[in-house]
Amino acid sequence: MNVVTHSELSMRTRTIASIRKLRFGHSRRNLGSWRWIGSSRRSTVSTRPTGCGSHPEHPEHFPLPLPLPLPLPLPVRCAIVPFAHENLDVYKLALDFLAFADELIEHLPRGRGHLADQLARASTSIVLNIAEGAGKFSKPDKRRYYLSAGGSTTECAAIVDVCLRLKLISPDVHGAGKAMLERIAAMVVKLAKAQET
Repeated sequence: MNVVTHSELSMRTRTIASIRKLRFGHSRRNLGSWRWIGSSRRSTVSTRPTGCGSHPEHPEHFPLPLPLPLPLPLPVRCAIVPFAHENLDVYKLALDFLAFADELIEHLPRGRGHLADQLARASTSIVLNIAEGAGKFSKPDKRRYYLSAGGSTTECAAIVDVCLRLKLISPDVHGAGKAMLERIAAMVVKLAKAQET
C-alpha cells in the first residue's frame, strides 16, 4: 500500500486547482488522467469535444500549444542565359545598320518603293542570318548562314550606291552607310572562315 505524504497531497491539490481554471470546464471528466511516475508527472489531457461546448477546431479550447507551420521554401532564382548571337559584335552592328536603313527608307521620295522594299528585306536578312548561324551547332551550317549574311550585306551596299547615283541620298549618308556595311562584311567573313577548320 502506497502512503501519500502531506507534501504530495498538497502538490496534487494545487495541480487540480490549476487545471480547473482551464476553459475545458471544471468537471472531473475534462481533467484527463494524471499518471505519477516517481517524483515526475505527465499530463494526458484529452482534446476531444466535451459536454461543455468545446471544439477541437478552436485554438482556445486546446490545453497544449498548436504546432508552428513549416516555413515555405525559398524561390530558386534562375540565371537568364543570353542567346549566342547576342554576344556577337557583328550582330549589334547589324542592328545599328537596320535602324540606319529604316531611317533612309523613311526619307525616300514617292515612286521608289521598290528600292525601299529591297533595302528593308536585305538589311533584315543580315540580322536574321547572323542570329541563325550563331544558333547552329555544326560548323558547315554556321558557315552557310554567315556567308548568306555577307551576301545580304553586299546587296545593301549596292542599294545604297544606287540611291546615291539617283541623288536620293546625300554623300554623307552614303558614306556613313557604306562604312557600317564594310565593317559588317569583314566581320561575317571572319566568322565564316573560322568555321572551315
